[in-house]
Amino acid sequence: MNKISEFEKPLGNIITWFLSMAEIIDGKAVAAQIGDEIRQDIEEFVKKGNRKPHLTAILVGEDPASQIYVKNKMKTAAAVGITSCNKSLPGDISEKELLDVIDELNNDPNVDGILVQLPVPKHINERNVCNAVAREKDVDGFSVYNVGRMCLDMDSLMPATPLGVIELIKRSNIETFGKNAVVIGRSKNVGMPIAICNGNNFTIKINK
Repeated sequence: MNKISEFEKPLGNIITWFLSMAEIIDGKAVAAQIGDEIRQDIEEFVKKGNRKPHLTAILVGEDPASQIYVKNKMKTAAAVGITSCNKSLPGDISEKELLDVIDELNNDPNVDGILVQLPVPKHINERNVCNAVAREKDVDGFSVYNVGRMCLDMDSLMPATPLGVIELIKRSNIETFGKNAVVIGRSKNVGMPIAICNGNNFTIKINK
Protein backbone atom coordinates (compact mmCIF):
# COMPACT_ATOMS: atom_id res chain seq x y z
CA MET A 1 0.00 0.00 0.00
CA ASN A 2 2.85 2.38 0.87
CA LYS A 3 4.54 1.64 -2.46
CA ILE A 4 1.37 2.57 -4.34
CA SER A 5 1.06 5.80 -2.37
CA GLU A 6 4.67 6.69 -3.08
CA PHE A 7 4.03 6.12 -6.76
CA GLU A 8 0.71 7.95 -6.89
CA LYS A 9 2.02 11.12 -5.26
CA PRO A 10 4.51 12.13 -8.01
CA LEU A 11 2.06 10.93 -10.65
CA GLY A 12 -0.61 13.17 -9.17
CA ASN A 13 1.82 16.08 -9.24
CA ILE A 14 2.57 15.43 -12.90
CA ILE A 15 -1.13 15.32 -13.78
CA THR A 16 -1.78 18.53 -11.84
CA TRP A 17 1.10 20.25 -13.62
CA PHE A 18 -0.10 19.01 -17.00
CA LEU A 19 -3.64 20.26 -16.42
CA SER A 20 -2.33 23.64 -15.32
CA MET A 21 -0.36 23.92 -18.57
CA ALA A 22 -3.09 22.58 -20.86
CA GLU A 23 -5.35 24.84 -22.87
CA ILE A 24 -8.90 23.63 -23.38
CA ILE A 25 -10.22 24.41 -26.86
CA ASP A 26 -13.94 25.11 -27.20
CA GLY A 27 -14.63 23.04 -30.30
CA LYS A 28 -18.34 23.88 -30.37
CA ALA A 29 -17.64 27.61 -30.41
CA VAL A 30 -15.13 27.24 -33.25
CA ALA A 31 -17.54 25.02 -35.19
CA ALA A 32 -20.30 27.62 -34.80
CA GLN A 33 -17.95 30.33 -36.05
CA ILE A 34 -16.97 28.29 -39.10
CA GLY A 35 -20.62 27.46 -39.76
CA ASP A 36 -21.53 31.16 -39.75
CA GLU A 37 -18.70 31.94 -42.17
CA ILE A 38 -19.74 29.18 -44.57
CA ARG A 39 -23.39 30.24 -44.38
CA GLN A 40 -22.48 33.83 -45.25
CA ASP A 41 -20.26 32.70 -48.13
CA ILE A 42 -23.07 30.56 -49.56
CA GLU A 43 -25.60 33.38 -49.21
CA GLU A 44 -23.29 35.69 -51.17
CA PHE A 45 -22.71 32.94 -53.73
CA VAL A 46 -26.46 32.49 -54.25
CA LYS A 47 -27.08 36.26 -54.46
CA LYS A 48 -24.81 36.30 -57.51
CA GLY A 49 -27.26 34.03 -59.32
CA ASN A 50 -25.73 30.67 -58.48
CA ARG A 51 -27.63 27.71 -57.10
CA LYS A 52 -26.89 26.34 -53.65
CA PRO A 53 -24.14 23.69 -53.47
CA HIS A 54 -25.48 20.14 -53.35
CA LEU A 55 -24.08 17.14 -51.47
CA THR A 56 -25.11 13.54 -52.08
CA ALA A 57 -24.32 10.94 -49.44
CA ILE A 58 -24.27 7.24 -50.28
CA LEU A 59 -25.13 4.83 -47.50
CA VAL A 60 -24.69 1.13 -48.22
CA GLY A 61 -26.51 -1.18 -45.82
CA GLU A 62 -28.24 -0.39 -42.55
CA ASP A 63 -25.42 0.09 -40.05
CA PRO A 64 -26.96 2.14 -37.18
CA ALA A 65 -23.80 4.18 -36.53
CA SER A 66 -23.45 5.04 -40.23
CA GLN A 67 -27.10 6.10 -40.37
CA ILE A 68 -26.52 8.52 -37.48
CA TYR A 69 -23.35 9.92 -39.09
CA VAL A 70 -25.14 10.56 -42.38
CA LYS A 71 -28.14 12.11 -40.63
CA ASN A 72 -25.87 14.52 -38.75
CA LYS A 73 -24.02 15.45 -41.93
CA MET A 74 -27.31 16.22 -43.67
CA LYS A 75 -28.37 18.34 -40.70
CA THR A 76 -25.11 20.29 -40.72
CA ALA A 77 -25.32 20.83 -44.48
CA ALA A 78 -28.83 22.26 -44.17
CA ALA A 79 -27.73 24.57 -41.35
CA VAL A 80 -25.16 26.30 -43.58
CA GLY A 81 -27.31 26.43 -46.71
CA ILE A 82 -26.12 23.34 -48.57
CA THR A 83 -28.79 21.14 -50.09
CA SER A 84 -28.27 17.42 -49.67
CA CYS A 85 -29.79 14.01 -50.15
CA ASN A 86 -29.06 10.51 -48.95
CA LYS A 87 -28.93 7.68 -51.47
CA SER A 88 -29.51 4.50 -49.44
CA LEU A 89 -28.44 1.28 -51.12
CA PRO A 90 -28.95 -2.35 -50.02
CA GLY A 91 -26.11 -4.04 -48.18
CA ASP A 92 -25.90 -6.82 -50.77
CA ILE A 93 -25.33 -4.45 -53.69
CA SER A 94 -22.42 -5.55 -55.87
CA GLU A 95 -19.26 -3.48 -56.15
CA LYS A 96 -19.92 -2.84 -59.83
CA GLU A 97 -23.43 -1.59 -59.10
CA LEU A 98 -22.09 0.77 -56.43
CA LEU A 99 -19.39 2.06 -58.77
CA ASP A 100 -22.05 2.66 -61.42
CA VAL A 101 -24.03 4.78 -58.94
CA ILE A 102 -20.91 6.80 -58.13
CA ASP A 103 -20.15 7.26 -61.83
CA GLU A 104 -23.67 8.57 -62.39
CA LEU A 105 -23.22 11.13 -59.61
CA ASN A 106 -19.78 12.08 -60.95
CA ASN A 107 -21.43 13.04 -64.23
CA ASP A 108 -24.39 14.85 -62.66
CA PRO A 109 -23.73 18.62 -62.97
CA ASN A 110 -26.16 19.30 -60.12
CA VAL A 111 -24.09 17.29 -57.64
CA ASP A 112 -21.11 19.19 -56.23
CA GLY A 113 -19.97 16.79 -53.53
CA ILE A 114 -20.14 13.03 -53.05
CA LEU A 115 -19.71 11.28 -49.74
CA VAL A 116 -19.64 7.49 -49.46
CA GLN A 117 -20.21 6.62 -45.82
CA LEU A 118 -17.62 4.12 -44.62
CA PRO A 119 -17.29 1.31 -43.86
CA VAL A 120 -18.83 -0.42 -46.85
CA PRO A 121 -19.77 -4.13 -46.70
CA LYS A 122 -16.81 -6.52 -46.69
CA HIS A 123 -17.49 -7.84 -50.20
CA ILE A 124 -16.81 -4.36 -51.61
CA ASN A 125 -13.27 -3.02 -52.04
CA GLU A 126 -13.18 0.24 -50.07
CA ARG A 127 -10.17 1.62 -51.96
CA ASN A 128 -11.88 1.10 -55.32
CA VAL A 129 -14.92 2.97 -54.02
CA CYS A 130 -12.91 5.92 -52.67
CA ASN A 131 -10.94 6.23 -55.90
CA ALA A 132 -14.11 6.09 -58.00
CA VAL A 133 -15.36 9.43 -56.64
CA ALA A 134 -14.43 12.33 -58.93
CA ARG A 135 -11.47 14.17 -57.40
CA GLU A 136 -13.26 17.53 -57.44
CA LYS A 137 -16.34 16.02 -55.72
CA ASP A 138 -14.38 13.95 -53.19
CA VAL A 139 -15.46 15.87 -50.09
CA ASP A 140 -14.03 13.19 -47.79
CA GLY A 141 -10.60 13.57 -49.40
CA PHE A 142 -10.11 9.80 -49.46
CA SER A 143 -9.12 9.30 -53.10
CA VAL A 144 -5.51 8.53 -53.99
CA TYR A 145 -5.36 11.82 -55.89
CA ASN A 146 -6.32 13.99 -52.91
CA VAL A 147 -4.31 11.94 -50.41
CA GLY A 148 -1.24 12.19 -52.65
CA ARG A 149 -1.53 15.97 -53.01
CA MET A 150 -2.03 16.30 -49.26
CA CYS A 151 1.18 14.33 -48.65
CA LEU A 152 3.04 16.75 -50.91
CA ASP A 153 1.56 19.77 -49.12
CA MET A 154 -0.37 20.76 -52.25
CA ASP A 155 -3.92 22.09 -52.48
CA SER A 156 -6.33 19.20 -52.00
CA LEU A 157 -9.61 18.17 -50.43
CA MET A 158 -8.66 16.92 -46.97
CA PRO A 159 -10.45 14.45 -44.68
CA ALA A 160 -12.79 16.37 -42.38
CA THR A 161 -11.46 15.33 -38.97
CA PRO A 162 -7.76 16.11 -39.63
CA LEU A 163 -8.74 19.40 -41.25
CA GLY A 164 -10.90 20.18 -38.22
CA VAL A 165 -8.01 19.52 -35.84
CA ILE A 166 -5.70 21.79 -37.83
CA GLU A 167 -8.35 24.50 -38.00
CA LEU A 168 -8.90 24.31 -34.23
CA ILE A 169 -5.19 24.81 -33.64
CA LYS A 170 -4.98 27.75 -36.04
CA ARG A 171 -8.09 29.52 -34.77
CA SER A 172 -6.99 29.06 -31.17
CA ASN A 173 -3.70 30.83 -32.00
CA ILE A 174 -1.66 27.96 -30.60
CA GLU A 175 2.02 28.27 -31.49
CA THR A 176 3.20 24.96 -32.96
CA PHE A 177 6.69 25.79 -34.19
CA GLY A 178 9.23 23.49 -32.55
CA LYS A 179 6.61 21.75 -30.42
CA ASN A 180 6.08 18.01 -29.97
CA ALA A 181 2.65 16.50 -30.59
CA VAL A 182 1.22 13.04 -29.97
CA VAL A 183 -1.48 11.60 -32.21
CA ILE A 184 -3.44 8.76 -30.63
CA GLY A 185 -4.29 6.23 -33.33
CA ARG A 186 -2.91 5.70 -36.83
CA SER A 187 -6.10 5.28 -38.87
CA LYS A 188 -5.79 6.16 -42.54
CA ASN A 189 -8.66 8.64 -42.29
CA VAL A 190 -7.61 10.54 -39.15
CA GLY A 191 -4.30 9.71 -37.46
CA MET A 192 -2.09 9.36 -40.52
CA PRO A 193 -3.42 12.46 -42.35
CA ILE A 194 -2.80 14.58 -39.26
CA ALA A 195 0.73 13.22 -38.99
CA ILE A 196 1.67 13.87 -42.60
CA CYS A 197 0.25 17.38 -42.81
CA ASN A 198 3.61 19.12 -42.60
CA GLY A 199 2.27 22.66 -42.50
CA ASN A 200 2.02 22.63 -38.71
CA ASN A 201 5.75 22.91 -37.98
CA PHE A 202 5.77 20.47 -35.09
CA THR A 203 7.22 17.02 -34.52
CA ILE A 204 4.56 14.32 -34.37
CA LYS A 205 4.67 10.94 -32.68
CA ILE A 206 1.91 8.48 -33.52
CA ASN A 207 0.74 6.05 -30.85
CA LYS A 208 -1.47 3.09 -31.68
